[in-house]
Amino acid sequence: MNNRNGEQDDAGIRERLRVKSLAGKRLVVEDLKKRTGRRSTLLLVEMLKDESWYLREQVVQALAEAEDETEALGALLDLLRDGLWYSRAAAAKALGKIGDPQALEPLIQCLMDSNKTVQGAAAAALVDIVKRGSVEDLASKLDERPVDVKDRAMSCLKLLDAEIAADLANALERRVASGGPVRDIVKEEPEESEGAAEDDQRK
Repeated sequence: MNNRNGEQDDAGIRERLRVKSLAGKRLVVEDLKKRTGRRSTLLLVEMLKDESWYLREQVVQALAEAEDETEALGALLDLLRDGLWYSRAAAAKALGKIGDPQALEPLIQCLMDSNKTVQGAAAAALVDIVKRGSVEDLASKLDERPVDVKDRAMSCLKLLDAEIAADLANALERRVASGGPVRDIVKEEPEESEGAAEDDQRK
């Protein structure tokens, strides 16, 4: 399919999305699932802006089942940052289904979102990503975050998956224990050099 034909198809899809019929929009989702490729993926992400919760759920599932899930990553991260609250929540859910660790940092940021639904969706997405990857990935992202963000992450995860929350707490404790001696050495170096300088002056 050449670029012009692709643009015409996209325009046709957008025209179909203007109808009020939920059944009609659901058919669009089914058609886009069959059309693989970046254009179709981006149109699916655009549909997460729809006011219908049911339709957004259909789109999230379609994105999770896409042959190349990472095609949606950039567009979903943009929506997570700039969309309306229900679109941000849907984007968070889709990112959790896709499971790419690149989404960890933005999702952690969403734990502090002003909207409770977005917070909950972000926490659930973090759990999904950890289950598909490693709790160490999440611990590394949280390690440098302020205490209030760490506390929010722990409290949210405890409600969703106590086992993952416990594993995360242990991973963070291990990072503190392994990083402590290194930081102490760095702090002591200036004091040692000043003492050496004073010894040289006395000689």
